[in-house]
Amino acid sequence: MAPTRIILATPSHGYGGPVWVAIEMDVADGWFVFANATDEAAGPQLEWRGSVNLAPPVTRWPRPVTRSVNGKPTPVYRKHVVLPVSIAPLDPGADVELGLTLTYAVCGEVCRPATAVHRIRLSAAPVEVPGVCARQAAQIARALAEAP
Repeated sequence: MAPTRIILATPSHGYGGPVWVAIEMDVADGWFVFANATDEAAGPQLEWRGSVNLAPPVTRWPRPVTRSVNGKPTPVYRKHVVLPVSIAPLDPGADVELGLTLTYAVCGEVCRPATAVHRIRLSAAPVEVPGVCARQAAQIARALAEAP
């Protein structure tokens, strides 16, 4: 209903960062994710427990769309969503290991709680940037440009 993954603009923080990563969600047709807390459910919650060498991340929430839920206009995310997050290391000389638990509700006629757990490492040392990162960097840049 709403698979998620972490996408990277680069696999390295280049001895200090900050760098942009993003949480990508693909919400199935006819479904939505609440953009923030409502009477029905909570918006996406990002918990970075289990991360190593990570300064407090800064999330740039994308602009939601408005949908009527139980007769009330409600901000939601639909279809393809990219949540940009700026990350930086506490120690610029060490790798960053991201440990993310993403909790959200995916809703259609009913709401279902969902949890996704992601782990990914960013090298401290500069490394070759694979072609996939260029495409992901473009997705992150578009999301940042559209964020309020």
